[in-house]
Amino acid sequence: MTIPAWQLISWRPVLTTLPEFRRAVRCMRPWGDLEIDGAGQPRVRPRRGQAVWAADHQGLPLGLAWEWAQVRGDVVALSDPMNVLSNVRLVSAEGTPIGESERMVHLNSAIHQLDWQAHAIQRQCGWAQPLAA
Repeated sequence: MTIPAWQLISWRPVLTTLPEFRRAVRCMRPWGDLEIDGAGQPRVRPRRGQAVWAADHQGLPLGLAWEWAQVRGDVVALSDPMNVLSNVRLVSAEGTPIGESERMVHLNSAIHQLDWQAHAIQRQCGWAQPLAA
């Protein structure tokens, strides 16, 4: 099943504190398949795609989605770190909403913790040798 990254914003919002969010990130797994542009095509241009990772948080899916691009060889990176989609709404311990700029920093930090790059590379049949475990 493939889930377009933009669809994640239609998921029910999940209100959570930063410590709870960090715990949920440790449980995140790829959700559906990566959307890959250029897979199976001759390498005329760098490959690019979308990643959607999610975890169950108190009975609701909590997700992150972003676009990535091949930088070179078997190296992929976020296309635009300021364009990360998520249905998480972070609040302070007192319940005050965290500002959008700070939220984006936490979303990027979460992506950095995920093994999404190895997953993206391994999904590329013939693109790169699978990474050793």
